[in-house]
Amino acid sequence: MENALCPIYENARQNPAQPALITNKKIWTYRELDQDIQSTCAFLDNVGIESNQRVAFIARNSPATILLLFALFRLK
Repeated sequence: MENALCPIYENARQNPAQPALITNKKIWTYRELDQDIQSTCAFLDNVGIESNQRVAFIARNSPATILLLFALFRLK
C-alpha cells in the first residue's frame, strides 16, 4: 500500500486534527480518515484484492465510498 502519494495520508501527517470529511452524523479529522482508510486497505488485503485487479462496487454518496476509493487508490 502506497501512502506517500495519497493526499489524505499527507494531510494526516501535516494537519492531523483538521476536519477532512463532514457528514450529518460525524466529522472525521485527517488522522481519523487516514486510519479508517488504512483499515479498509487491510480489509481489501484480507479478502485478496491486489493491485491491478478490477473491483466493481456501487458508488453511493457515503463515507464508505470515500474510504473504498482511497483504499483502492493506495493499492500498489
